[in-house]
Amino acid sequence: NRISINQAENVTLSNLSASILEGITASGFELDSKGDITDENTIVTTGDSVFVSTGNITLDDEDNAFGNLALTGLAINVHSTENIVLSRLDATSAVLDSNKAISDLSNAQVLVAGSADLSARQNITLGAGGNTVEFGSVSLLGNVVNIVETNAAVLQQVDVSELTYAASGEIVGTSIIDVTGTISLSADDGNANVSISNESNKLNTLAVDGAAVEIANSQAIVLDDIDVQSFILTTIGNVTDGASDQIVVQGLASINAGSGSISLGGVGNQTDAVQFGSVELTANVIDLTQTGDISIAGLAAQGDVSLVSASGNISSNESATITSDSGDLTLLVGAANGLIDFKTTGEFSDVRLAGLNVSYQEQGDIDLVGVVAETLNLSASGNISNQENTTIAVAANAGFTAAGDVTLGVNSTVNFGSINVSAGSASVSEGSATVLSGLTVGNDFTLNSIGSVTNTGSLTVAGTTGIT
Repeated sequence: NRISINQAENVTLSNLSASILEGITASGFELDSKGDITDENTIVTTGDSVFVSTGNITLDDEDNAFGNLALTGLAINVHSTENIVLSRLDATSAVLDSNKAISDLSNAQVLVAGSADLSARQNITLGAGGNTVEFGSVSLLGNVVNIVETNAAVLQQVDVSELTYAASGEIVGTSIIDVTGTISLSADDGNANVSISNESNKLNTLAVDGAAVEIANSQAIVLDDIDVQSFILTTIGNVTDGASDQIVVQGLASINAGSGSISLGGVGNQTDAVQFGSVELTANVIDLTQTGDISIAGLAAQGDVSLVSASGNISSNESATITSDSGDLTLLVGAANGLIDFKTTGEFSDVRLAGLNVSYQEQGDIDLVGVVAETLNLSASGNISNQENTTIAVAANAGFTAAGDVTLGVNSTVNFGSINVSAGSASVSEGSATVLSGLTVGNDFTLNSIGSVTNTGSLTVAGTTGIT
């Protein structure tokens, strides 16, 4: 039962009972035991080491050192002061601890039916050679970790500097995952789901390739390359992207930054590409620039909101809830034929709009700080006005509908192709000739025009009309 070997070459042993190793020093060592294998002293091998047991294997002496290591048993616990290089691991559970690195050979099989706990002071690399790696679940402690698993992955506690994890199925993590650098996840080449759901996760930079992806985090995060069908991110801190990333969400992207801000695709990120099928955003300040259409499924901001579509349209879904704690709103379409069709359920402070055909509705007052459009339709449950020193340029017709009053052009540059107003009272100052395409004013109407004043539609003013 007790085995001690000193200064041997290649040793092969078979034992019909449990084996207690009292000290092994050999080039190669192979042991087949019909019971547990344990060590009571140091094991040092420089060549291939093979341990096969019908029971458990415990080789945890603090000075152990192995060459290539093959392990077959039930619960396996191995410590090494040197690298752990696996040629085979077949266990119901496994704890591997290396003072250096953990890796596998290109033709290795790493099979752990239950939990695998891998700890290395340096890097962990498994499955990179295309060999079989399968864990019931895995915990990781190390520096740079790169694992390719040939089935679905269940991540337990993770504390590493970098993590690259590819699985042939879904990737699930419910324990705390702490990655100081980049975490890169690939689930079945983008065809399976990813769920990293612990709210105490500490993720700094995220890259993910998956189907339905859900990420929880406790701090600011940088989105790197994202290629998914749907995306849910909940965090407490700023959400930003890198300067050359590719972020593509085919369906809905829901990003909640809590009291942090969201800034994606904007200034400084000219080489990136951000595209969401539709997007729901919750944050303090929101700044989103997309390469194509922006479709807002929901928006809640404590501060300012800026939405910029470089080559598409900007719209809000019919059922979207869009609110702000009196921040400013900017909607900008860069395409020559870009459209804006936007409706809020809350009130913004100042509003800036630029597009070809612009339609904007707000629950509350609309206070304009800039408009450039071919056509414009504004609707407010309160008043419509503009700040001083504002430029409003609408080449064709501009329509203003307000439950309150409309006041436009005071100490500003305002020009319309034509204008239609429906309001309680209305006062318009235009820096060129004025064409009234329609008026429905419940009280007084005042118009100051630099040029001629004509009409193409019916004019109804219940109160006093003053035209200069």
